[in-house]
Amino acid sequence: GNIPITLGNLPDLTGIDLSSNQLTGSIPMELGSLENLEWLLLDGNQLDGSILSELGSLTNLYILDLGSNHLTGPIPPSLGNLHNLQRLDLSYNQLSGSIPPELGNLSNLQFLLLHFNNLSGAIPSSLGNLSNLQLLSLCYNQLTGSIPPELGNLSKLVELDLYYNNLTESIPSQLGSLENLQVLYLFNNQLSGSIPPDLGNLSNLAWLNLSFNSLSGSIPSALGNLNSLVNLNLSDNSLSGSIPIELGNL
Repeated sequence: GNIPITLGNLPDLTGIDLSSNQLTGSIPMELGSLENLEWLLLDGNQLDGSILSELGSLTNLYILDLGSNHLTGPIPPSLGNLHNLQRLDLSYNQLSGSIPPELGNLSNLQFLLLHFNNLSGAIPSSLGNLSNLQLLSLCYNQLTGSIPPELGNLSKLVELDLYYNNLTESIPSQLGSLENLQVLYLFNNQLSGSIPPDLGNLSNLAWLNLSFNSLSGSIPSALGNLNSLVNLNLSDNSLSGSIPIELGNL
């Protein structure tokens, strides 16, 4: 059945967890009046319709999970008002349009999960402002343009998943500044140019997958510095030259 609109009549409510049910219909706009709400978990249902801009009024929210539904339409820019938000999960829906630059205002955000949608356009450079972000997952969309160098500012980032998009141009050398990064997945895009030697600075990196792109040039010997590396995949590119002997250090 549907989410009852009468939930909007409970002004003292601090949390709603209706996850992993068989709820249908749209998200009631009345939920946008619950100013004390700190978490809203509607994931794992069969909800459809769009994400309402009214949810941007829930400024005490620190978890918003709408993942694994049938939601369509754009991500409302008003979600950028949720300045206490720590986790935003809109994954596994059918959302379209571009990623709103306003999401870069979410200074407390630790997890941004937008994977498995139909999002298009460029990755906003404003996401580089998310100084507390640990996981950025934008994979399995239709994103285009280049990887913003500003993502190199995400000093707490542990995992960056941009695979299965249509990203072009070169890998920004600034990604070599992500000292806490453990997973860098850029495979199945249209990235070109050479592999930046700066990636050799990622001392905590365990998983590096740049396969199925159009990368050229030689493999940087600096990758031999990646002492934490467990898996390296550079297959299906246009790399040339010899394999650096430094990779024998891994």
